[in-house]
Amino acid sequence: MTPEIMTSQTRAAAIIARAFNIQGDVPLDADMSTLPAWDSMNHVTLLMEIEAELGRPLRAEEIGGIDSVRSIARLLADP
Repeated sequence: MTPEIMTSQTRAAAIIARAFNIQGDVPLDADMSTLPAWDSMNHVTLLMEIEAELGRPLRAEEIGGIDSVRSIARLLADP
């Protein structure tokens, strides 16, 4: 795995932790099905955190694909 992807995955995990108020590390393989805090309300908070990190609004097709640390990392790696 390239350093850019690892950095993006680490950043994505930190964004999820911040959005869901998770103390400690979020596993890099975490997704909607493995994080109990990932509900519809926290998903909206997560979207806002991602937009703040990117410095731009998310496009509709991007929003539909956000379901894991890896999917967020891909957005961060290719803003």
